Amino acid sequence: MGNLILITADSLRADHMPLYGYDRNITPNLDSLAELVFKQSYSNGPVTPISIPSLLTSKYPLEDGHITVDTKPTFIDDLHSSSYTTGLVTSNIQFERFEYTDRFDYVANGTKAKQNTDGKNETDPLIRLAKWGLHQGGVIGKAAAVAKETFHRFRGPIVSRQPDSDLFMKSEEWISTVEEPYLLWLHGMDTHTPFVFSPEHFEQVSEFEYDPNRFARILERAMTHMRKGDFVWSLDTDQRQYLVDAYDASILNFDQQLGEFINRLDLEETTVIVSSDHGEEFWERGHFSHPGRDTIPRPMTLYEEIVKIPLVMFGKDVPNRKIKTPVSLIDVFPTILDLADVETDTKPRGESLLRIAEANEDLSRPVITQTTSPGDPNHYAQSEGAYRMGSIRRGDLKYIYNEKHDHELYDLSTDPEEQNNIIAARAHEADQLRGELLRYFGEVTDSELETSSSVEDRLKELGYLG
Repeated sequence: MGNLILITADSLRADHMPLYGYDRNITPNLDSLAELVFKQSYSNGPVTPISIPSLLTSKYPLEDGHITVDTKPTFIDDLHSSSYTTGLVTSNIQFERFEYTDRFDYVANGTKAKQNTDGKNETDPLIRLAKWGLHQGGVIGKAAAVAKETFHRFRGPIVSRQPDSDLFMKSEEWISTVEEPYLLWLHGMDTHTPFVFSPEHFEQVSEFEYDPNRFARILERAMTHMRKGDFVWSLDTDQRQYLVDAYDASILNFDQQLGEFINRLDLEETTVIVSSDHGEEFWERGHFSHPGRDTIPRPMTLYEEIVKIPLVMFGKDVPNRKIKTPVSLIDVFPTILDLADVETDTKPRGESLLRIAEANEDLSRPVITQTTSPGDPNHYAQSEGAYRMGSIRRGDLKYIYNEKHDHELYDLSTDPEEQNNIIAARAHEADQLRGELLRYFGEVTDSELETSSSVEDRLKELGYLG
């Protein structure tokens, strides 16, 4: 039994990390710290409100028919029956919206709007008016898009949440006052749009010179394209690369913050798990970022760039190994209870990562993801045209199920970028995987969770609600 720290970086895809084969040295601290590395690690959903419930409950997102945590037991509940004190530090408003924060002893919520360099914030009347106009579409929408782009041409980027540096500082402050043993969960947002980094971080990874106004304009154009399709602008190759570089700079920034934080810990008494909630898209299928609601006219996806994530461990009682057995976020729950030596009456879907590391590698262990499109868990079934999706990977084969569209099958050993759908040639194997996957879909139900008006207002300011 020792202290437990779970660190998740929002939107961090595995293939942008050297531990998973990336050719940019943007995680030097994590590379040196990592002892137990899971090379085939996955989210169980493509966006935060779909993946985090699986991490908390060790259940697949839709096996009970709806996605929210609601009244399901979590690993936090089991830790409360022990001597552990629990803390959560985050700046992701979805954690408050879906009540992930409710069961912790301590919560530091960094979702309040941060101001930009001249003291203005995103609630400026001009921005609110432009957002309203953008949703109208047509001539008004195009004029609003130009107005927002012009605003950022002179104002630069705005971050409407506290940066990871503040979260790590709050985490240190809490650790210095809390009795041991403790569990701390820090969920950072610097690697989520609008990507937080210093000019030095950017120019360390990019061939471009950093210009905050140029970055803000390109990002605004990409976000407008994500929400409205080919509405006003498309981005050229250099502009897209600029945003990839910004993303990599945010990962470098996160890694620096992580390294400084870990250096002040006693790893002989602490076990650390580092992962993410989902990945990020950079036009692999013509899309940027990740979707999530019916006001964004683009489908949810379950391809590798959005569901393959890092999962590494280091510190107390952690072996030094690289593991190829596929794992996912449902395995975090039993791992934490294993490390804490806490029994549970819950029957988790996952297995302890430590037990997986001790066993012989099982490359055929299935990994399952689920989602709805649109992807908002709250009353998704009431959204016009909503449908369910899922994927299962077993061995090298990955099957993608879509309730309303064509199904897909890929051989990841020869087609890691999922470009060649082989479902016609291997229909029998696809049918077997489909049958296995559908066993984990429950009857469709709506969550009864209601969002408070104050949280709704902030969600609209941050662009999560239309």
